[in-house]
Amino acid sequence: MKHIILLTSIFLCGPVFSLDFVCQAKKSSGFYFNKEQGEWLPTIFSTNEQYKIVKLKNTKSCTYDIYIGSQPNQMMRSCCSEDFNSNGIMSCTGFDGDYQFNRNNSRFIRSFKRGYWDVGLNRFGIADTDYNGATPFMEIGTCNYELSR
Repeated sequence: MKHIILLTSIFLCGPVFSLDFVCQAKKSSGFYFNKEQGEWLPTIFSTNEQYKIVKLKNTKSCTYDIYIGSQPNQMMRSCCSEDFNSNGIMSCTGFDGDYQFNRNNSRFIRSFKRGYWDVGLNRFGIADTDYNGATPFMEIGTCNYELSR
């Protein structure tokens, strides 16, 4: 009985770890507005960004948080309001796009559907135009587990 109490107290008082994911984009393509030609053209984007998927504790609105880089940034993050479903799929929406992640095969897809269609909308006091608007894209990649405190 002493051993059970000792092990329980070590488990409860020891460091708390969570299983997060670190994701790396592999391919990314989309469209950009070519100012010289005055038209939208297809393009390939850089895939040097890493994403973190972090399980949040004690929150009511977000179960997971997805952000670019090593630290959360309010402008470049997505809130996942639901956990993984019974098929191991999680879907999230945020300012920086929509994510779908399959933890069974460790693959994700991200789509950013701003730019082109939303020209003329007034955001942040500036009306988007073809010349200053966003560039829509889609990217695919894989994620690995990361044990973190």
